[in-house]
Amino acid sequence: MFKSRNEETERYARAVGRIVFGAVLLVGVAILVQRVISVRDPQAAKIIVATWIVAGFCGWASRQVTAPFAERANVHEIFTLSYAVPALGLALMLPISLHLVVAVPLGLAGELDDWVRLSLFITAATHVVFATMVTRRAIQLAQGRIAVSTRRIYTTTLVVSCIPFAVIFFIPPLLVGFTGLALVPLMDRMEGMIDRERSERAPLPMAILV
Repeated sequence: MFKSRNEETERYARAVGRIVFGAVLLVGVAILVQRVISVRDPQAAKIIVATWIVAGFCGWASRQVTAPFAERANVHEIFTLSYAVPALGLALMLPISLHLVVAVPLGLAGELDDWVRLSLFITAATHVVFATMVTRRAIQLAQGRIAVSTRRIYTTTLVVSCIPFAVIFFIPPLLVGFTGLALVPLMDRMEGMIDRERSERAPLPMAILV
C-alpha cells in the first residue's frame, strides 16, 4: 500500500533537516580549524558549543519551513545525501566535542585551544580517514548496500593514528582508541536508524523500478 502524501512530505522535511544540521556542523568545523590555525585565542570551546546549538536549531527550523512546501518533493532524490552530510559533520565534530565534555568537569576547558591545535597537528589525517569511512558507511546503508563495518572503521582509524607519532609516543593511538570506543555505539546504531527510514519510504514509481 502506498504511503499517504503527508507522510512522504514529512519524510522529505526530515531529510532536509538532516542535511541542514550536517551542513551547519561542517561550517562549524571549518570555522574552528580556521581560527585554530590563524588566531592565538580561537575560543574553541565556545565555537563547539555554538555550533551544536545552531546546528540543532537550523535543522529543526528547516524541517518546519520545508514541510508546507514539499508537496511535490520526492524524498528518494535526497535520501542518501540526507545521511551522508550529517554523518560527515558528526564524524568531524563529535570527537573534539567529547574531549570538551571530558575537559569541563576536570577544569581544563581553558586548555582546549591548545589541545585542538595539537590534535590538528598530530591527528588531522586520523580525523579525515575516520570521517571519510563513516560517511561511506552512511552512503552504503542509505543505498541498501553492504556497508563497511564499524570494526573496520575503528581498526583503520586506530592504525592511521599510529603514523608517525606512535614511533615516539603512544598517546595519539591511546586517545583515538578511547574516543573511538565512545563513538562505536553510535556507528552501530546508524544501520538500524537508516533501515527504519528506508522501510518507511513510499515505493519507487514503476518507471524507476523497471
